[in-house]
Amino acid sequence: AVALKKVKPSWMSIFLKGIAANFMVCVGVWQSACAEEVSGKILSLWFPINAFVLMGFDHCVANQFLIPLGMMLGADISVKKLLLEALLPATLGNIVGGGLLVGGIYWYVFDSKMRISIKLRMPVVVESKKVRKVSKKSNEEREDSEYADASVDTDEQVYARSISKSVEEEENI
Repeated sequence: AVALKKVKPSWMSIFLKGIAANFMVCVGVWQSACAEEVSGKILSLWFPINAFVLMGFDHCVANQFLIPLGMMLGADISVKKLLLEALLPATLGNIVGGGLLVGGIYWYVFDSKMRISIKLRMPVVVESKKVRKVSKKSNEEREDSEYADASVDTDEQVYARSISKSVEEEENI
């Protein structure tokens, strides 16, 4: 009965359910990665995974188990129907839900230095490095300079500095 319900909806319905399913799975994985305690990791995975199962969303890995099991128990589902009408839309939906909606948003929010900031006209924060010296006798660390105040440079300034550095390096060669 479950296998027949998984292949009965339209292609677009399975695709949309696949987006929601993998969105929830990936959010659970991200939450689990952020949790410090084992109990926090378990609970952060448990709630989104159980939610997508209870809501009847389509995840390609879960469907790869449930539908063939139903086929082995006598459900009238062909291999063509399994692959083209159930697994393909669920897999494509999972790619969109996990890759674009979760992974793409995390990349956009947290990996801003990898973005092409020149085209986006976003400011880039540049911090100076902390210099440390180690005493040979006592093996204690002494900080000669603290972090300098972070300066905010525009993308044009950062780009101009990188161009001038590369020109200077070529002239020194």
